[in-house]
Formats: sequence, structure tokens, C-alpha cells
Amino acid sequence: SEADVNLAHELLSEARDHGAEDARWEKILTKLRKHPGAVVRPEVRTYSLLHQAAYWGKRHAVQALLDEFGQDAKALSADAPGLDAAAIAQSEGHGELADWIRSRPPKASPAAASSSEAAGPAGGGPAE
Repeated sequence: SEADVNLAHELLSEARDHGAEDARWEKILTKLRKHPGAVVRPEVRTYSLLHQAAYWGKRHAVQALLDEFGQDAKALSADAPGLDAAAIAQSEGHGELADWIRSRPPKASPAAASSSEAAGPAGGGPAE
């Protein structure tokens, strides 16, 4: 919705300008819990909130965005060359965070899992 996109812009600006502050991330996450649709990255934005959290090295925010809001750790930033959250964290000197992001299992949404089961086993392997 337009309201979600407007809030997304507000939250992204806050993350960009004040992302070094843990308290700001708590405010951002609190607003997202009330308006989860605002987790979107508007097309004109280079970074998502996940990218911003990785940039600032904020593991608690990265974890919330991945686990609570279903963000994709592999999603690329809109600049060239596009970087995923781990690469952004690495480039800013947050190597432990980058390793942690890379060590997480690939994102599997419940909707994707149920639709692939209905379609039969992926890749022709046995369905288990």
C-alpha cells in the first residue's frame, strides 16, 4: 500500500542516518511489527532495511529482519554490482556478522514449501 511505502521510506532514512544507534533499530523494528508491509524496499532505494542493518553491523536487527519479517539474505542491493547482506557486512568490516549470515540455512517460506509439495518433488528426486 502507499502507506507502507511511505513508512518504508521513513524507516530506511532513519536506518541510513542513525543506524549506528541500537535504540533506533528498536524503534524501527517496533514500527515494523505494527506495519510489516513497510519492510519493502521501494524501487528508488538502493538498500533494504536488511542491507542497512548489515552495513551497520547490527546482528539483532539482521536476525529480526530475516526471522520475523522473512527477508531474503541473498537479495541484492540495487547499486552495481549488487551486494547481498553478507557482502555488505563484510565490506564494512563486520566479518563475524557476514559469516553468521552466510552460515544460515537458505530461506524457505512455508508457502513455497507447500506449493512445491503439491507440484511433486523438485528436481525429480524422491519426495520426503
